[in-house]
Amino acid sequence: AAAAAAAASAAGGGSGSGDAPADVRSSPLVTFLVARAAASAAIASYLNWYLRVEISLVDDPASEIFHRVHAEMMEVLGAQAAAGRSETQRMLENQAMLVALIESASQKAFNGGGRFDAKVRRLNDMLSPGGEYDSIVDLDEDVVFPLDPSLRVYGIVTGVCSIFKSKTYPVSITFRVRDAREAAGAGGGGADAGA
Repeated sequence: AAAAAAAASAAGGGSGSGDAPADVRSSPLVTFLVARAAASAAIASYLNWYLRVEISLVDDPASEIFHRVHAEMMEVLGAQAAAGRSETQRMLENQAMLVALIESASQKAFNGGGRFDAKVRRLNDMLSPGGEYDSIVDLDEDVVFPLDPSLRVYGIVTGVCSIFKSKTYPVSITFRVRDAREAAGAGGGGADAGA
C-alpha cells in the first residue's frame, strides 16, 4: 500500500499541487507495481482494492492519479486475459461484482425506512434463499476473498447479517469460505469468515 501511494506521488511528480500527469506510465514505480500485479493474482487483488479505496476519495486531488494507475493495471491484465495467459482480470471483476451486490443490498436495507431492527431484518431477508440477493447465498463460482486472496468465498451464512449503528451504517456479513488449495482440489468443507 505504501508503494502504491509512493507510485501515485511519483507519477504526480510528488508536488502535492494536484497536477496530474498526462501518462502515469512514465513512472518506474508504477511500471514495477503493475508488472508485479500482472505476475501475481494476490498482489493484483491487494493493489486493486487499495487503488479503488483511494479512487473513491474524490475530494483528494491524488484520486485521479490513483485512477490512472488502476487503469494501467487493468489494461495490462486485460491484455493478458485476451492472450489467454491470465484469469486475474476476471478474478477482480468477480470480486467487484460481489462487493457491488453487497453494497446494493446494504443501501436498499438502509434506505427502505423503518426502525433500525427493521433495516437489519430487511437485510437478512434480501440475503437469504429466495431473497432479492439470493445469488450470493450460494455462489455459482467461488470468488477470491478481497481481504485475503488465499481464501475463496462460496456463499454467505444467512440470518446473521447485521448493520452497525454508525454514520455510514456498515454491514457485518459472515462469508462461507474455503482455502484456495482446497478450492483447487476436490472441494468439500469450508469455514466461515466474518467481514
